[in-house]
Amino acid sequence: MSKKQSVISFFIVVALGVLGHFLFDLTKSNLIALFTPVNESIFEHLKLVFFPFIFIGIFRYFFNSKHQFLPSLLLSSLIGIITIPVLFYFYTFFLKSNAIINIIIFVIACAAQEFMFYNLMNVNEENVIGKIESLITLFVITLVFITFTFYPPKLEIFQDPTNHTYGINEEK
Repeated sequence: MSKKQSVISFFIVVALGVLGHFLFDLTKSNLIALFTPVNESIFEHLKLVFFPFIFIGIFRYFFNSKHQFLPSLLLSSLIGIITIPVLFYFYTFFLKSNAIINIIIFVIACAAQEFMFYNLMNVNEENVIGKIESLITLFVITLVFITFTFYPPKLEIFQDPTNHTYGINEEK
């Protein structure tokens, strides 16, 4: 896999994530809600790194080696969705939440997952997990995002800090 492909993918994922941030508010569509944030909670914003990366991954599948693709996609997407809450909760332990810092964290998460994907795809060893396990895990993560969009647990990571609601149903 080429560095050029990774750089292009990074910028596309960032652009789709930025677009995705506003898409639900513009459409109010339940279909769009499956893949984009429905509120300002940390959990909903994980969709901004996960789904664009997976969507681009579907196209990248046809241009890359297949034997490591799914495990690389899974592990890289996990890095993206772990980076956001770790960095957010770390910095907000010391400072108030800040939109500029949150955007920087989003870009760092996109870069981290792309860096991981590039490196995993260019290694000559087999990944620890197989293709089937990776596909199942990606499917489960997708189901978790969809389920918690409509039925979020009443935990801080799922709460919109601007109005203290949860999920798309806007329950307090």
